[in-house]
Amino acid sequence: MSKMARLSQHVTLLWGCVVGLSALGGCAGHTKPVAATNPPASNPAPTPTTEPAGVPDYATKLAEWVQAHQPEAADTNTWQEFVDVVTQASGAWDYYKLSDEHMSKFIAVDPDTRWPAAEPNSISDDPVYAQFIPDLRAFFSNFDRSQLMIRLDALIEHHAFIASRSLGPLTEVLMPELGHARMVGKLCSARMHLAALDGDMTMFDRALRHEIAVIQAVQGRGVSMSALLAYALIANAESRVRRETLEGRLRPDAIAAATLALRGVSIPDLRVVAGGERFFTLDAIDRVFDAAGNEAAPGNPAARKAVDQGFGVLAPREEQLALANRLYDGWMGAFSDDPAERERGGKDVDAVLAIVDAKNGKMYAPLSIVIPSLGKLRGSDLAARTRHDGTLVMLALETYRARVGHYPEKLEDLVPADLDRVPIDRYAPGTTLRYHLLDAHSADPAKAYILYSVGLDGADDGGKKHPVNNYNAANRVGKGFDFILNCVD
Repeated sequence: MSKMARLSQHVTLLWGCVVGLSALGGCAGHTKPVAATNPPASNPAPTPTTEPAGVPDYATKLAEWVQAHQPEAADTNTWQEFVDVVTQASGAWDYYKLSDEHMSKFIAVDPDTRWPAAEPNSISDDPVYAQFIPDLRAFFSNFDRSQLMIRLDALIEHHAFIASRSLGPLTEVLMPELGHARMVGKLCSARMHLAALDGDMTMFDRALRHEIAVIQAVQGRGVSMSALLAYALIANAESRVRRETLEGRLRPDAIAAATLALRGVSIPDLRVVAGGERFFTLDAIDRVFDAAGNEAAPGNPAARKAVDQGFGVLAPREEQLALANRLYDGWMGAFSDDPAERERGGKDVDAVLAIVDAKNGKMYAPLSIVIPSLGKLRGSDLAARTRHDGTLVMLALETYRARVGHYPEKLEDLVPADLDRVPIDRYAPGTTLRYHLLDAHSADPAKAYILYSVGLDGADDGGKKHPVNNYNAANRVGKGFDFILNCVD
């Protein structure tokens, strides 16, 4: 396989690794169901494939679960319509990056270590790739004239896209679908950057709303991978807004538009994700076993090989299904408002993980593979909500400065004109985000104040930033540092 072909595979197939590294870790209540709209005649629902004997239609069960937990006012449409749009947009970038002579020569030097050059928002951020900005402008000059921009505009009108049925096993279909969505999110971020450089605030707002539409749509899959991608895309969009704000490129009208757009962003509801992930896991388990239910199915040679090489006797199908259901029952209980139910749920989760980890001569595949990292999801959720609150506070501070002529002495001065309330610090319950005013009249937001959360260690270190990675303060290696919100990520 050529280096260029391997690069193309990286872009599509390794998205999960990038999402895992990009995402760092309150849940909305359950809401009433709403009927899905009919798909447009020009874009019919996909033709179902034949299910293996004995495998339930988990894709439909997953869709019904997510549909039942949409907000009452949500305007939903088919997932396939969304996939069609993002696949074409992602394909346009793939074609461009592999056909542009300038970029191809650069990537060919060392595709294994320089492949981020093929990521549009890396090109716009990293000085190493600044030479590609003219190429990026050329791409968007054509892209902006295409029907894809109009179709992306249409996505903004829908609050949710529900997957009515998969084109095949969930484990095979989900990754490439979300991979295309991830790339379109990066395209939107790059478009926002170029618009800010050009002073085109209308395009900046349009591209931001496109990325928010992708964020809302991927949540229609309702499983941990879609939630992790949503967290990463939220971080991507809000990082771009913060960066352009810190660079002073956003005019007051763009600040107001970004505030309105970001207030409409919904963070994944982990209870909905837990319910959806159950079907994803059960589907994976069922497909590993043959009709007898005792051995790896012939269509799963990797599982069969693992057994043959002595990694353990494959735990029976029914045992794995029972453990999976116990795991997700416990996970749902862990989010209950009842303290006793939360405690029981946590114990059940721990018990299942202990059984799978202990093995005792059994191989719990695929259960051991598809079990989501609950701590990582909850950590990603906490970080995403903190970043979201911080971004809105930063925009409110800029609105205040534009109106009054200087930054406020304290965050409470933003209420009620610019904020409904000062956001809580989610890492320190009972307190609010910290704000230290440095220079009320500075034209540089990064030097005018420090806005931060205490981070995972729960200790206020006075706005001390980790010297290597600011987000380390939101995980276990960040003890002694704070999670700074008004900084370049």
